[in-house]
Amino acid sequence: MKQWINNHTRKTSSGEGKSKLLDLSGKAARRWQPYQAYSRLYYDTKLRPIITNAYIEYRESVPDGEQVDSLFKFRNRELRVMLENETSEVKAEVDALCQNSVTIKEEAEVEDMLNEDLTDEEIKEALRKKSVFASHDIDNTTNRVIGESKHYLQV
Repeated sequence: MKQWINNHTRKTSSGEGKSKLLDLSGKAARRWQPYQAYSRLYYDTKLRPIITNAYIEYRESVPDGEQVDSLFKFRNRELRVMLENETSEVKAEVDALCQNSVTIKEEAEVEDMLNEDLTDEEIKEALRKKSVFASHDIDNTTNRVIGESKHYLQV
């Protein structure tokens, strides 16, 4: 009993103090959807005021007693519509980001490692050991993942 308490009350090595669960679902990590990449590229610079104003108008136009969509649901729907109406150059940029972006799971894993103040080399070694990437060119892949994660974290 003493060992069980000791084993189940210690903090994890991640420093967060919570157990990490294994993902046994068998689901493959998914890359971004086009509307997600579009949002990543343009939301802060161009899309936020448009969507915010449209949401305010939408809320005012919903009759009393009817269910109002959440901002999250409204924003995702609007992003899809706005992307359809974009130029071919923007669509090509979005498609390139979808193809080249790391999966959300990969990004979160590298982000956790960066938050632990690991060096790039330590991150690469940890990713190699975990066999996160099945790529033949693992150095280029890990450099890309680290670079993209640092860009998003603005480290």
